[in-house]
Amino acid sequence: LPKDIQQGAASFDDGKIYVAGGFGTEGPNRDVLRYDMSQEDWDIVASLPQALVQPVMTVHGGIIYIWGGYDPETRKSVTCGFRFEDGAWSEIPGAPDGGTMVGSASVKDGDFLYITGGVNNEIFDHALTLGPEETAVYQSQPVEYYRFREKVFRFDLKSETWSDAGTWHDSARAGASLILKDGHLISMGGEIKACVRDPRSFSFKPDPGQ
Repeated sequence: LPKDIQQGAASFDDGKIYVAGGFGTEGPNRDVLRYDMSQEDWDIVASLPQALVQPVMTVHGGIIYIWGGYDPETRKSVTCGFRFEDGAWSEIPGAPDGGTMVGSASVKDGDFLYITGGVNNEIFDHALTLGPEETAVYQSQPVEYYRFREKVFRFDLKSETWSDAGTWHDSARAGASLILKDGHLISMGGEIKACVRDPRSFSFKPDPGQ
C-alpha cells in the first residue's frame, strides 16, 4: 500500500484492487486507492465524502459503492451509502432495517452483493461517547447486550435495490470474513461481542433472490 491503513475496506474488479476508508498514521483515510495489477501501480481514484472507518465496499462495472462505517470526527455510525461514478459521489440507501454496516462482512455474487453481521448502531454510537472507565463496563457485557445483526441482506447491483436474504444467527458478529462457495455463504471468525473473537466458521444458504 502507498500508506498505512487499518480498519478500511477493499474490493476487486476488472483486474484492479480498491482500498478505501479506515485509519492512517495521520488520522482517517479519505483516499480511495486503486492498484492496477497489469501496471503494478497505485493511484488515488477519489476522496471519500466523509471519514468512514470499518465500512463495506464493492466495485462493480467501474462504480464504487461504499456503505456504513463510522465517522470518528462526528463519533457517529453511518447508515447511508455512497456511490462514485463519473467523478462524483451520490448518496444511496443503506440497509433496509436502517442500521449501520460498521464491522459488516460482504461478498459479491455476480450482480449481487451479500452483507452480513455488523454492530447495532444505537448501542455502538453510545459506546463511541464513553470514557475509559465506562468503556470497560461496556466491553464486559454479555453477548446478547450488543445485538449484533443477524439479518442477511442482498443488494442488486443492476437495479441498486435491497432485499432480505434471511436471518442467520451465527453471522451476528463484527469483523468477520465472508466467502461464497456452492451457493452457500461461509462466515469465518469475527467478534461475537466487544473484544471477544470466535475462531469458528459457519455456513448458510441465503433465500433465493426475486
